[in-house]
Amino acid sequence: MPATSVDSWLAAEVPGRSFVDVGGLWGVVAEKVTTAASYKAATLAMVDHLPGDHELWDRFLDRARAHGIDAGAIRLIACDVEAPEFPSTVGPYDVVHCNGLLYHTPTPVHFLNQLRSVTTRHLILGTVVLPKVILSRLGLPATQPLSIFVPALDAVQRRSVARAYAFPEHAPALGISGDWNSWLQLRAGDGLRYDAAPYWWLHTPATVEAMLRLVAFEVVERFPHWDDRLMYFLCRPTPLPPATD
Repeated sequence: MPATSVDSWLAAEVPGRSFVDVGGLWGVVAEKVTTAASYKAATLAMVDHLPGDHELWDRFLDRARAHGIDAGAIRLIACDVEAPEFPSTVGPYDVVHCNGLLYHTPTPVHFLNQLRSVTTRHLILGTVVLPKVILSRLGLPATQPLSIFVPALDAVQRRSVARAYAFPEHAPALGISGDWNSWLQLRAGDGLRYDAAPYWWLHTPATVEAMLRLVAFEVVERFPHWDDRLMYFLCRPTPLPPATD
């Protein structure tokens, strides 16, 4: 029977295996470390780009304790997914969970390749995708490999996209639910960096699958949520292509 929740995948894949949640601190309650613990994961880890003294780490540990988990049993890793040191800092895990991050980067292929570098058995990826309602307005089939570059939207297009998603007022989609003027930031001594807060891309599921294949993942199973506005993918690594000169 096809899965209808991430938890059903975790229940099947996590017992006795190492688990890491990448980027699970935002909102805290969406994290999957406590779920993996309930399914008897061998080891637990949380990765997030927020510095180690950020209050969300404390909130996450309080949540873990409330679930009867020894906070000392969770490896806490403050690291940016797209940083060069990510693979060596995080290291390999059997099951990698990452939800709600892919559309916050201007370089999604690099982002997925970084996840591939630490995944040995399965990646569970969740991302906002282009719903059928937008595709139909564009006169395109639902299987079209299409992406919308959010910074390129004008005000009228942005309002149309926002209506199609109906983002709640308490959780607006930055860059879509209103103007956003800080896509790129010049940080002293650190060069030009992109802002990870807004939405950068909106992809169709077909585009996400194509990127996953490109970085050597096979999509095993998928299921939609939020009226096709979210898609979850269960992926497993495939052999990497040979290096070329």
